[in-house]
Amino acid sequence: MSKKPLLIACVAGVIVCALTFGGRARSQKNNHQANPPAAADEIPEHVSYLFLFRHLAHLQKLAEEHRHQGKDGSGFRRRYQQALVVDDDQFETVNETALSCASELEKLDEKARVIVEAFKARYPDGSLPEGEMAPPPPAELLSLQKQRDEAVLRARNRIKEALGEREFARFDETMKLRLRADIKRTGPPIQSP
Repeated sequence: MSKKPLLIACVAGVIVCALTFGGRARSQKNNHQANPPAAADEIPEHVSYLFLFRHLAHLQKLAEEHRHQGKDGSGFRRRYQQALVVDDDQFETVNETALSCASELEKLDEKARVIVEAFKARYPDGSLPEGEMAPPPPAELLSLQKQRDEAVLRARNRIKEALGEREFARFDETMKLRLRADIKRTGPPIQSP
């Protein structure tokens, strides 16, 4: 799979998951019968935490929008805090780490957007000339994807340090169980280069 569609698929997957994860009420019993959770080894570690961090950043924006409208936006955070089964201090640590990571990822995504736009500009009508093979995506995108994955894992490690081994193990298990039902593979497993 080329790097450009991989980056686009990752970004689209995060958006779809955030919308689905945040707004859909469903029966856990029926959901698990119809779509059993994916095995832990099928979902890379950085993907679970990427979804968590992006979702928390999205909830923060919703809460801020409500506050600007004079409404109480604390329910978004409170509901998610209860789902993760963490106390106020733990949730604050997780939330601050998520927001910091989301900010770092936005900067990397902006760099990727510039590279992708320059790449797309080579084909103004969006199609390749007759007989020309699709060029590989720019190598910089692979480097940026690696930086994104590493940023997510560094943030996960900050949470681990803050919570301690035992509490982090409980948090990690709870978080992954909560997310697994919402993460769906849309294609074959991606092979490492």
